[in-house]
Amino acid sequence: MRKLFLLLACALFLLSACSTSADSSDGYGQSDLSLYNAETKKEIHLGMTKEDIEKALGEPLEKTDYFPYYEAPGISIGFRGGTSVLFALRKAEEEGMREDFSGHFKTSRGITVNSSYGDFQKKYPTSIRQDNSFQFYLMREEEGYTDITASFVEDKKPYQDNISSVYYIYFGNADTSPDAKPSSIYVGDYRAIYMADVEK
Repeated sequence: MRKLFLLLACALFLLSACSTSADSSDGYGQSDLSLYNAETKKEIHLGMTKEDIEKALGEPLEKTDYFPYYEAPGISIGFRGGTSVLFALRKAEEEGMREDFSGHFKTSRGITVNSSYGDFQKKYPTSIRQDNSFQFYLMREEEGYTDITASFVEDKKPYQDNISSVYYIYFGNADTSPDAKPSSIYVGDYRAIYMADVEK
C-alpha cells in the first residue's frame, strides 16, 4: 500500500512538472497581438480587415495623412495587403487632441496607456527596458509564438531572413528624460513599425 502511494505521488509530481513546463513555454500567443475596447468589450487583432475592424469598433475609420493612416477615437491603425499590421495608442496630449479615448483600449493582459511601467513589467516579465520604454519581440512559428526579445536585441541575424514573422510590442515614451511617463502602446509586425511598410 505504501509503495502504491509513493508511486502515485511520483506520477502526480511528474505530471505537474510537465504541465508547468508546457505552460511556461507558450507564455505568449495570438492574444498578445490583440487589443480590447474596455467600453464595448470588443476585440481587434492584427490580421483583421478594415471592414472587420470597423464592425468591431462600431464606426468607420478615418483616413489621415499621418502614419499609420487610419484612425478611430483613441487608436490609429496601419494596413498592408488589406489586413491590419499595426495598432497605435497615444495619449491625447501627445497628439494635441482635446478628448482622450486612448485609455479605452487595453492589451490582452489588461495594460492601457495609463498603466505604470511597474504594471507593464509584471504582466510582460520578459520585456526589456530601454530608456523610458519597455519592448519585446515575438516570432510566429508553426507551433505558436516564441518570445525572442533578448536574442533579438542582442543579435538580429537569426531573424533577418524571416522578418515577416516577427512582431513587436512597445509600451512607454520616446522622451528619455527621467520624469517622462508612459504615453503610448504599439502592437505590430516588425515591417510596419521599423520599416513603415504600410499602405498609404
